[in-house]
Amino acid sequence: MAIYGKLRKLALCKVGDKTWTVIEHEKNFYEDIRYHSKNFFAVDEYGGVVRCDLASSMATQVTPPWTLKGDKMYLAGTPTGLLLAIRFIETKPDSTYRTKGFTIYQLNQIDDETYGQCERAEDLGNQMLFVGQNHSVLIPVPRFSAQGDCIYFTDDCLNQHQNGLGGGHDVGVFDLKDNNCIELQPL
Repeated sequence: MAIYGKLRKLALCKVGDKTWTVIEHEKNFYEDIRYHSKNFFAVDEYGGVVRCDLASSMATQVTPPWTLKGDKMYLAGTPTGLLLAIRFIETKPDSTYRTKGFTIYQLNQIDDETYGQCERAEDLGNQMLFVGQNHSVLIPVPRFSAQGDCIYFTDDCLNQHQNGLGGGHDVGVFDLKDNNCIELQPL
């Protein structure tokens, strides 16, 4: 499954296919894809989540078409459903930018086909969330000697890179407990 093109549509290519198949849905501008509980899910730029049916190449709205506008949306799997993280970025007049914070929501799975209300989550518990351009993942802290209840992020503002305005410098850790963003030096 992939997000493609300027309209950021969804497409898939199954084993044996010779071409990509476009996933049919009235929405565009998808930001992240997640395989979870035997299904692909995608989130659009307003926080709307769809489940993609691989057999019919159709997408079904799982959440209401929200207006949770942030600057970037991420999906991660949890033992009880999906986690939606919304990133807020401040852009300055000189085109530099910095992440200012995140808001997280939990989308609880009721059964294989049904998801409940999306509820704001205040913390990640004893877990840490990694987000960036490719893959968002929620990991229990005991696997690492790192601080839990934090979102570790990399610079994924591709429009800055594509327009030759720089990029690659917005790297850091957002601590959900004290609502504080700590900048890290880029590689």
